[in-house]
Amino acid sequence: MYKCSLREKASEKVWDFENQECFTQKEKSALKFAQEASMIPVNVSETTKGELHNHWSDDDIVEIMGVIALFGYLNRWNDVMATSLEDEAETSGQDLLKGISWSVGKHI
Repeated sequence: MYKCSLREKASEKVWDFENQECFTQKEKSALKFAQEASMIPVNVSETTKGELHNHWSDDDIVEIMGVIALFGYLNRWNDVMATSLEDEAETSGQDLLKGISWSVGKHI
């Protein structure tokens, strides 16, 4: 089904999902939507909307948007409140986000 298991390699390639063969077109459309919907200001293109509707039902899109909104809320909450990270979350962040200027910052 997948050319590379999401559990092993795809999570490392998600920042460059558009150029990775391990993601299906369906997955790429959801990732592109998530990327554009989580930007400030929100900038979901008509092309992205069309691609999303080619692969997902309206109910699926509502669910995807719900996850985007939930994590947007949690990210803002954690940023403002400087929520400390658990050891495992910090280790995952360091492993998965290396090379994109991520640091634990105020979340110690």
